Amino acid sequence: MSDAAGGPRPERSPLGGPQGGASQTGAGAAGEPPSPPLPERGPGGEPSSDDPEIQRAVRRTVGIAAMRRIRRMVDAEQALEASNARWVRRLSIVFVVAAILVLAWMATR
Repeated sequence: MSDAAGGPRPERSPLGGPQGGASQTGAGAAGEPPSPPLPERGPGGEPSSDDPEIQRAVRRTVGIAAMRRIRRMVDAEQALEASNARWVRRLSIVFVVAAILVLAWMATR
């Protein structure tokens, strides 16, 4: 490739830096400022930081999300237990009424 003046132009990577692992110091060939260094990436591809403040904020956010998830699980369990208690009460009433009817029928015979 060549630039507008007809001279060779260095190959560029898709990320905007020089290709081939060469580092660029100072201004670029066409007066471009140097590319900022890319942030380090963690195992999942997310930016990693050794800043304790960021780590504390991330732990806090993850902790809050975990607590909300646990709260939803507890609420669902309590709703299920309340539903089961209603069914037990209803079935108990039905069985008591049925027992009374059977006893009344037997007493009239």
